[in-house]
Amino acid sequence: MGPNSEAGRVLRGLIRRKFLFRHTDEDLARRGLAFLGCNPDDKELLETVTTRLSPSGPDMSDQEREALAGGCLHRDLAGRIGTMQIMVPADEAVAKHIYSQPIQSAGAA
Repeated sequence: MGPNSEAGRVLRGLIRRKFLFRHTDEDLARRGLAFLGCNPDDKELLETVTTRLSPSGPDMSDQEREALAGGCLHRDLAGRIGTMQIMVPADEAVAKHIYSQPIQSAGAA
């Protein structure tokens, strides 16, 4: 699915909405920016992806971590790119399932 092959260009074109969450690895951040259609060498965007999205560093307070959780860059159907925050719904019944873990059956490997 590489960007330099015909199949890769077709497959990437079929993915209309794109999300890029935080990466601590600069190479992965650059590849993610290219996937969004952004300049992978843009220093400000690279810094955003590697340091400003959904941080979880040990020096952050729980309030800071919660305020920035779910942050990402988003490319919408019109091709616009902006920051976005995905949040847990206020509905407690739904939120309970978001934090749940799947149950593995005895026959599953």
